[in-house]
Parts: sequence; C-alpha cells; structure tokens
Amino acid sequence: YSPLTPYSTIAPLSFILGVTMAKEGVEDMKRHKSDVKVNESKAIIIKEDGEEEIVMWKDLRPGKIVKVKHGDEIPADLVLL
Repeated sequence: YSPLTPYSTIAPLSFILGVTMAKEGVEDMKRHKSDVKVNESKAIIIKEDGEEEIVMWKDLRPGKIVKVKHGDEIPADLVLL
C-alpha cells in the first residue's frame, strides 16, 4: 500500500514538465530570432574576377574569400589567411 495516489504524483510531474517545455519553447524562439538577425549580416567577398560583392552571411559558402576589415564581425568557421 502506498500513501500516494497516482494522481498526486502525475499532476505535479505533468505541471513541471509543461512549464519546462514552455520555457524551452520561448528560449528556442528567442534563439531563432537572434539567428535570423545574425544571418542577415553582410559580408564582403572577393569574386574570382577580383571584384568585391556584398552578400549576407547566410549566403556564404565554403571556398569563398571574405574580406574582413578592422572592427568587422567575423562569420563563424572562417579561416584567417
């Protein structure tokens, strides 16, 4: 015999899980908005013909040469030469 009924243990557990899920959902939405904002940042790339072109970070692909000036933010996964 247990002094606890199944409902007295399931209800608090469900409540805590629900609150945690809601909190994680809010954090994910904030992170998504932040990621979109960062991905819309601009970078200058050097094309094969030597001309400069301004592109969004989300459009950068491996093999592109990115021109970085003093004080610029640097996209992730950039190898400095």
